Amino acid sequence: AMERFAQRQILRPLEAIDLAAVMQEAEQEALQNLRSEGITPDRAAIARRLVGARLHGQEAVVWVEADATPAAESIRTAFTRQFTQLYGYPPPARGLEVESVRVVARELPRPRTHTPNSPHAPDAPRIAPTRPAAPNPTELPIIDRETLAPGASLVGPAIIAESHATTILDRDWRLHVDEAAALILQRIATPTAPAAPPQAIPELLTARLTAIAGDMGETLRRTAFSTNIKDRLDFSCAVLDADGSLVVNAPHIPVHLGALGLCVRLVNAALDMQPGDAVVTNHPAFGGSHLPDVTVISPVFVDGHRVAFVASRAHHAEIGGIRPGSMSPTARSLSEEGVVIPPLHLVKDGTPHLDAFRTLLQSGPFPSRAVEENLADIQAQLAANARGVDAVTRLAINHGTSLLTAISSLRAGSTARVLDSLRRFSGQPLDAQAVLDDGSTINVRVLQQADRWTIHIAASPAAIDTTQQGAASPHPFNLNAPLGVVRSAVMYILRCLAGGELPLNEGILDAVDLRVAPGMLNPTFPDDPAHCPAVSGGNVETSQRLVDALLTCFGVAACSQGTMNNVVFGNSDFGYYETVCGGAGAGPGFNGAHAVHTHMTNTRITDPEILELRYPVRLDRFSVRRGSGGTGQFRGGDGVIRCYTFLTPVSLSLLTQNRMQGPHGAAGGNNGAPGEQQLTLPGGVPHMLPSSAAIDLPINATLTLQTPGGGGWGYR
Repeated sequence: AMERFAQRQILRPLEAIDLAAVMQEAEQEALQNLRSEGITPDRAAIARRLVGARLHGQEAVVWVEADATPAAESIRTAFTRQFTQLYGYPPPARGLEVESVRVVARELPRPRTHTPNSPHAPDAPRIAPTRPAAPNPTELPIIDRETLAPGASLVGPAIIAESHATTILDRDWRLHVDEAAALILQRIATPTAPAAPPQAIPELLTARLTAIAGDMGETLRRTAFSTNIKDRLDFSCAVLDADGSLVVNAPHIPVHLGALGLCVRLVNAALDMQPGDAVVTNHPAFGGSHLPDVTVISPVFVDGHRVAFVASRAHHAEIGGIRPGSMSPTARSLSEEGVVIPPLHLVKDGTPHLDAFRTLLQSGPFPSRAVEENLADIQAQLAANARGVDAVTRLAINHGTSLLTAISSLRAGSTARVLDSLRRFSGQPLDAQAVLDDGSTINVRVLQQADRWTIHIAASPAAIDTTQQGAASPHPFNLNAPLGVVRSAVMYILRCLAGGELPLNEGILDAVDLRVAPGMLNPTFPDDPAHCPAVSGGNVETSQRLVDALLTCFGVAACSQGTMNNVVFGNSDFGYYETVCGGAGAGPGFNGAHAVHTHMTNTRITDPEILELRYPVRLDRFSVRRGSGGTGQFRGGDGVIRCYTFLTPVSLSLLTQNRMQGPHGAAGGNNGAPGEQQLTLPGGVPHMLPSSAAIDLPINATLTLQTPGGGGWGYR
């Protein structure tokens, strides 16, 4: 049946509009649209009336069914029901606004004539077609869709043919034609499926858990407010066991995922989590990576027993701090990077506590500049977690101890896989060093004793803060990497060595004894954020250089660009953040890829159209930086050139690496080209900017970013 719709954009508070009048106007338009297609008035009717409502300040719309004369109270009740189903808790006491109204008009079925003895006439007995002994497509009865009037029914197998579709009615299914002439198919008997072999059950359940994490991520993407989450996909979702150990994740951001297990365990030890709860934090002392990465954790209970956790971590483009974007290169303490969120209940026993979260975002010496955006994205994370809790609960109820066995099997299998991959390095000296652009060093040594492998990691800042002398001194600025970030880098490399399909999980780290010296890569965090070291660059840049050191240590590939090329700009009205792709390192038997995100990040880069539509910036150039990859038997991938012109005064922050030297080649391959960034002020000449820079720009200033190429592999 033909359908046509009409829509009215409202964008006004619910109580301030006459919904009945708007609905009536939309109904008339929808019916007129049908009439314009030749449908007579007696064959046209309204099929659905929908109201798109949302909380004030939220971008995501919740669609609710309405009647011809909708009252504000009925819409609010329906919204509450839909909102609770989506997010897992009732909506907060905030204003409700109507984004739009949509009406769908549908063509009624044409009057049909039937032979008196037709088995498909409404008043005739319902009989199933004869089933041949060995049916195949040519032996099934073929029924013309036009002969099926409302009320008709039949049992398969059969083929229902029409001009634009074919419906296959299988065995053990019944077809019924409803009053709108739609075909309703219903299973009348469940075929007995062969039982899965016992050895396949853990694999099947692992796949189910992985799909749940992926579904959480898609829910987060669809319901988020910010470009950073919706378009750049800077988020991660995971399922963890009852003790808070990472079980599976979707293929999201590697730098997030190794830290999630540590985060959940530390938060669970600090704060009691019960059914219906959701807890938020971004504190590095509790497994956070850096302040813009905000984590929401929800426990999963079945029959009063905790069986799992689900968690989502998303990068909020603004969380406060001394500069817009919350990633200032000049920050010397955690408090200067933004609002520090210790473990805090967002939802307690099903009741939201978002007002307390709002108050926290607005407090402190450097509060968030985008509180409403923060709240909207947090609600999207809650929606993702609610989706995960529901799915894991159903899985646990249906499979019970089989699920626990699958989790144990996955962890043990991952450990065995990693140990097997490490055996090829037995007897080799394994150590390497990476030097950051400011002269700070990262040292890695891998030792084997019998079947036990130990990874020693230490770092030394180039400039030791005179107030904190000694080997355990943190970096004076923001290149400190919390322990969770270090664990993520090591887990990522071990996962790469193992090869094949292996979900990131805690079993990977069970294969090694990880020892991280206190200091720049394992800083301590006092209670007062003003006395905690800054960490934003450690999460995005130090992590990449640690991966370089680990790759060099194992000698499996040349270094990739070794940086996320963080570009942050904004002012009091907005904040924007993106990471820029570069060249991948080559390896034995393959060239490096051009213009890709590598290693600890796999976010997208914002499309030029989206960037220019939502922010006061013009993208003048975005192209491959030809020839920037290192030469060798196999070439490193090329970086990119990305040129921005700012159409309003902004504060610009840059956090990058590999500007002093290019990414290292391996096995005789040459280094990739180092990156560089040039700033051109209106009427001025281009001048180079350092690896890390913080500068206030006038209107029409231009930034040209050239990202590093990957290292080459082997002699030519």
